[in-house]
Amino acid sequence: MKGRNGPGAKGAQEGGDVTDEPKQAPPDGVPERGAIPDGEIRARWAWVEAEVWTERMLTALEQGVRGGKWYSLMDKVCALPNLRKAFTRVKANRGAAGVDRVTVAEFEQHLEANLGKLSRSLADGSFRPQAIRRKWIFKLGSKEKRPLGIPTVRADCTCAPLAFGMGRNLPSLPPAAWSAI
Repeated sequence: MKGRNGPGAKGAQEGGDVTDEPKQAPPDGVPERGAIPDGEIRARWAWVEAEVWTERMLTALEQGVRGGKWYSLMDKVCALPNLRKAFTRVKANRGAAGVDRVTVAEFEQHLEANLGKLSRSLADGSFRPQAIRRKWIFKLGSKEKRPLGIPTVRADCTCAPLAFGMGRNLPSLPPAAWSAI
């Protein structure tokens, strides 16, 4: 008669098979070449807005994107929550009206309608920022003046979502957009 352990087996332990090796957990997998442990990227990019920049996006920034183009940044700029947050920052700067003479207070009176229209025009590609109003201000500690560029509230709200994550490290932001940072 064949035993439970096959022919020639010496028997079984009470309650189980005879084994000489203790059971071990499977070894950890070897990470892909160039892989970065979780949390390490977030630590290097701690200064970016976590609501905007996901771990996956930060990995793509460091390692590059297939094809060399970033396709999902515009959807972050067009998102209403990001535009609302951008307006909050623009409002906190207490800036003056741009060439359209629309103040922050006037823009805020119809905030949801303005941000909705702005989001749609950004998404469909029809948004074109207006010119920047130039104002001459005194240099600190001097009688000389320097030019100051004042964007419209609407244009400032479009630059601020980009600035949330990249700050002044994003060279494609116009200097006028830095006021939203």
